[in-house]
Amino acid sequence: MLVSMAHAGSLPDALTNAGRCAGIQSTPVVKRWADLFTREVGESITNGTASPAAGAGLGAAIDSTQSEVGPIIQDHAQTVGQGSINFNVIASRSPLTEFDGKDLHHLHGIGKIVLKDERLQEILASELTYDIDARIAVIAPSVTYGVTNNFDLSLLLPIVAIGADVGGSNRVGARLSETVFIPFAGPVTVSGSVSNEVGFGDLSLRGKYKVDWWDNIITSLVLMATFPSGNPDKGFGTGDYWLKPSVTFEMPLWENAVQLNANLGFNVDLSNIKNSEAAYAAGISFRLIPGWASLAVEFLGRSELGLVPTTAETGVLYLHPDGSVVEDNFLGMEFTRHDYLDLGFGIRVRLPYHLMGFVAGTIPLNNDGLRADFTPVFGIGANF
Repeated sequence: MLVSMAHAGSLPDALTNAGRCAGIQSTPVVKRWADLFTREVGESITNGTASPAAGAGLGAAIDSTQSEVGPIIQDHAQTVGQGSINFNVIASRSPLTEFDGKDLHHLHGIGKIVLKDERLQEILASELTYDIDARIAVIAPSVTYGVTNNFDLSLLLPIVAIGADVGGSNRVGARLSETVFIPFAGPVTVSGSVSNEVGFGDLSLRGKYKVDWWDNIITSLVLMATFPSGNPDKGFGTGDYWLKPSVTFEMPLWENAVQLNANLGFNVDLSNIKNSEAAYAAGISFRLIPGWASLAVEFLGRSELGLVPTTAETGVLYLHPDGSVVEDNFLGMEFTRHDYLDLGFGIRVRLPYHLMGFVAGTIPLNNDGLRADFTPVFGIGANF
């Protein structure tokens, strides 16, 4: 067994360097695959349903400690009031485990990958597997100021840490003889790469205006602008400008002992409109201990609208188990449109010195896209 280890400067470097086991670290396909994977990471940070950096509509950072009863992950329909300030610090940590239901710790294609050995000038078919251990941590401070009783302005600047230990394993299983692949037991080559980096995410500015449309349903119109302050080459952001309009509803019941909430909006990518998304959510919250604690349960959804398959960008040849040679995406990963459906839940408690804190989490309800089995979210904030 031949082993090669290296320290990479960034997530895409770690992803490509792990391909040294098969000599493919510098190929355009692998570099493009690493860029697309990193884009998925940046997208999950900037727009993800459980990400404190997402901010609007489905963001856990801005409104989570605004009131005792109400959603934790969705926006609140209420405003803070003229001259009032709400300040929050929210944190989450997501160990990524799957992509479209595929185990990130055991990624492989539909067969043996077909490669050319430049040294031996032979065409080989190899069993190539990747082990990606990636972790995302976000700390998101935000501040909201009540300009009037019905209009709030909020600012959010997340701090992002991405760690990745990426390993590749390659074993030649066949070589091409004229027009037929002949079984061949070659040595196992293992390579690995490690990356740990910290930086700012994408800056967001949000406005929220409460409208008087119904007597028993509180409604607010929300508009957030997100700016590409996070380095997209490292996965800290998307590199795009976003405009995120949404409408949020709140229905208090039984003197606000129970509250129903819903959000509907769009994440419009102004830099590349085909990357735009629909965002939607609904939930219920209960007062557990009057004046002290509440429970929230929320359904969270995000649907990409315009992305198309990219086999041409990350396509490689595989020797299928039936003996045929076919083209498929590298490691079987198709970077196309996804629907993200999650269940969020948490408990919010009132603390001394006008503080309020919460412990929450999300679990995925489907397998689409880049996923963590469970994402814990913690926060503390205060109203002044």
